[in-house]
This record gives sequence, C-alpha cells and structure tokens, in this order.
Amino acid sequence: MHKILLAVDAMHPSDNYESINVGGEYAFNGMFFLRGGYKALFLKDSEESFTLGVGIQQRFIGNVSMKIDYSYGDFGRLNNVQKFSVGISF
Repeated sequence: MHKILLAVDAMHPSDNYESINVGGEYAFNGMFFLRGGYKALFLKDSEESFTLGVGIQQRFIGNVSMKIDYSYGDFGRLNNVQKFSVGISF
C-alpha cells in the first residue's frame, strides 16, 4: 500500500565540476504520488536546485490507466519552472 523510492546519481563530467542529484518518491496505493529532489548538489554556480511534484494515476478497464503529473522546480534566473503532463498507458 505504501512505497518509497530513493535515487542518487553522481556526475563526473570531463568538462565541468562533479555534482550529485538526489530524489525520492512516495506512492500511496499506486494511485497518489509525492516527489522531491535536488539537482546539481555541491555545484556552486548551478542554476538548478530543488524540485517538488505530485501525481495521480487512475486505472481503468484491464491495463489501461491515465496519469496526471505536476512539478515545480527552482531554476535560478527563471525563478520557478512548472510542468504539467497527462499520459495514457495501455
């Protein structure tokens, strides 16, 4: 009924500084989702930083489901970036 997913990604590019991305997702009953993360951790001149998101998924007949997601991200000079997505899977 409850699931938690944690992810860590380490970057070591040859033309920039090293950084780490971290994120997590909490899922309730496979229907409601809460997400959060931080991009470019330890990279002092990065425009990107934290992100937050929510999602809902509704299953229909058989394998068909519809998912709606919203995310907010702090992106330096652009202040806040908001994204919406709608998807259907089968």
